[in-house]
Amino acid sequence: ARFRPFEIERPDDGAFEVITIRHAAKWKILGTALKASLRGLGPQPSGTEYAFTTVKAMPIQIDSEVMDLDANTHVRIDIAPKALRTVL
Repeated sequence: ARFRPFEIERPDDGAFEVITIRHAAKWKILGTALKASLRGLGPQPSGTEYAFTTVKAMPIQIDSEVMDLDANTHVRIDIAPKALRTVL
């Protein structure tokens, strides 16, 4: 087998990549992870905003601060390029 690393985008590029994997047996998920590490998964959806509504109360962490969200809270996250300094 030959190793071909996939391209890694910058964490401050302003793109939010989403990889969805259907519920499957552990061996199938392992196969998908192996494929991703060797060949990549090809083009994946990305966006500049993400929105969801909480089903139950949950903690969130923003800028090192932990807060609690109530159930049925609508959350919208805007992904802005270079908005936060990232240390790698």
